[in-house]
Amino acid sequence: DDVDDQYSGFDFALQQNSPNPYRQETNIGYFLPSDMNVTVVVTDVRGRHLRTYEQNGTVGYNMLTVTKEELGGATGVLTYTITADGWTASRRMVVLD
Repeated sequence: DDVDDQYSGFDFALQQNSPNPYRQETNIGYFLPSDMNVTVVVTDVRGRHLRTYEQNGTVGYNMLTVTKEELGGATGVLTYTITADGWTASRRMVVLD
């Protein structure tokens, strides 16, 4: 099954960022059951807020590109949490020096 066919229009889903680990930039993919506003928050291992991204998500597959520079050059294990219409999901990513 194609990934889009598996999730699109049915439910929320947060994918693992790719590439992971990464040095300069990575992409975070997610699926939405309808058009809605999305917030993605990136934190470090201590829970310190690094960046908040806001997007107007559309039904089906969406992608957010995150750069190391936008995260203040943070490295190590970071957590990204997506929130949309009451749904929340988190995953970890690794940023290399």
